[in-house]
Amino acid sequence: MGHIYWEKREIPCPPDAHPDKGRVLIWRDIGGGRRKKLDIGRYARKKDNMFYPNENFRVYYPELWEKHYGEADKLRYNLGIGLYAAKLAVGHNTGVYICVYDAFGPLYGNAIMDYAMYSIKERSNAAYLFKPCMAGSVIFSKDHNDDDWLSNVFTTKITDEMISDFRVRWILKCKENGITKVWIAIDGSNSNHESKTSGLGKKGKSKSGDNVPIFGYIWAIAEDGTPVTFFMNPSETVDSKAFMEICAFIKSYGMEIAGIIIDKSFLTHNVLEFIRRSGYGYVVNLKEDIHAHEEMYERYAQTIFMNIDYLVEEGGLFGISSPEPVKLFTSYHAMLLDMPEKFDWEHGSLHGNGSNCRIRLFRKSNPELPQASGIACK
Repeated sequence: MGHIYWEKREIPCPPDAHPDKGRVLIWRDIGGGRRKKLDIGRYARKKDNMFYPNENFRVYYPELWEKHYGEADKLRYNLGIGLYAAKLAVGHNTGVYICVYDAFGPLYGNAIMDYAMYSIKERSNAAYLFKPCMAGSVIFSKDHNDDDWLSNVFTTKITDEMISDFRVRWILKCKENGITKVWIAIDGSNSNHESKTSGLGKKGKSKSGDNVPIFGYIWAIAEDGTPVTFFMNPSETVDSKAFMEICAFIKSYGMEIAGIIIDKSFLTHNVLEFIRRSGYGYVVNLKEDIHAHEEMYERYAQTIFMNIDYLVEEGGLFGISSPEPVKLFTSYHAMLLDMPEKFDWEHGSLHGNGSNCRIRLFRKSNPELPQASGIACK
């Protein structure tokens, strides 16, 4: 039915309209010899057949609308359908929509799809902006719900059992879609991340050095970029138990773990030793103030700097893989990636402590540097 224009003056009812308990109705053909009642407004005065029109009247009687009110503001009634169509196509083709729908139910499942669509469109997860930002867009839900309703859904209605059900449905769908191998990536929230107010995290030292609620993400990603599963750890570190759980979950569905990618803030001795014992390949980002980083910088920085033989990718990224292990908790092979931002052009030398370099650890020496870099960048 849409908005009733109480703010406009009343107008005569169309000749084909008829009253029904204060409503003004018409019959519309819907095909196959069938007809359906359509509400076009509310009676103002029955004695002279005057009424207040609604949105249906504006759509189905554009000539009468223009006669009584002038030309309609067409932009006001435009609806954006592109993002919805794209998301519906992706959801259908991958099977993720039916997994969400079955795990969370139609009401909450469609709300999740809408919120994901809003996050893509606005690059935001602020619930209070959802309704005004999505007002002009086609969505999965029947209504454009406000932030109070959405917050209540995500905090009290979405249960751990629903999330677990979705996780199982989706990994089975990924397997059905032909995914057999995944990379596990471990990263965490930042003090500048809006999720710090979600109540999910625990106090810890964030990437920017502040003591704020943060949490760790553990993602399993297929080689084509498809997210396969996820776990969250409410801490600045991911312990080996949490890590073993996701590995066991993935392997229980017959998928192979190709390797592990760990951000420097989540590198612990227990996690790294578990990876080594399990025989997984790994890529680890190292902090600048540890011995392994300093050793790699001292060994190779001058060798690879601006040397075309060590160019990894366009944009001035140079790299080298160590033939001998470097010392961290124990001995590991490493790769040095250097962005030439601190070059003394006058004297032709590097300066600083290597903070512009990034170090990756590998399970074994990898002389094929461009290939190793490709893995590190995934």
